[in-house]
Amino acid sequence: MQAKFINNMEKQRKNTNIIRNTRERKNRGMQANLLALNAFFEAARAGKNGLELARAAEKASPLFLCPTEVK
Repeated sequence: MQAKFINNMEKQRKNTNIIRNTRERKNRGMQANLLALNAFFEAARAGKNGLELARAAEKASPLFLCPTEVK
């Protein structure tokens, strides 16, 4: 009985860690998407001078399109 309880607690701990890691990855991905979006806005506001910033944001944004995907 005690061994079964300990085994269940260990499974719950592992599942909790998986959920925590998934949330952290999702949050980092969302932050990166916001940064890329902000870079697009800043580039648009900067006009010709913002072309390089726009290119950098365009290259970075596909890296974060699926932040919840766990590999």
